[in-house]
Amino acid sequence: MAIDKERQRRKSREEKIRRWREFIASQEFQDLNEDDFLRNATYLELRPHLSAEIRTFIEPSTEPIKTIKIYSAGIAIHWIAIQRSLLERVDELEGKWDL
Repeated sequence: MAIDKERQRRKSREEKIRRWREFIASQEFQDLNEDDFLRNATYLELRPHLSAEIRTFIEPSTEPIKTIKIYSAGIAIHWIAIQRSLLERVDELEGKWDL
């Protein structure tokens, strides 16, 4: 039974890695606005595996300070950095889980 449980766990983790990578590389990822991204089921599934540093980079501050967003190339660069950070974390999890 322990072997079957380990196989199921491994299969589940492999499926998560595949799903996360597909989402991060998808057009859907690139088309989401910030609010929709933060409510996306795939992101919410990956979120507990992200470091506080990555979450702080991705998620808006809950502090009452207002921030000004620069719309143009700055947004695209931010999303590329988020995409890169998420893919790096997925790679780390794949190694950690020995998949």
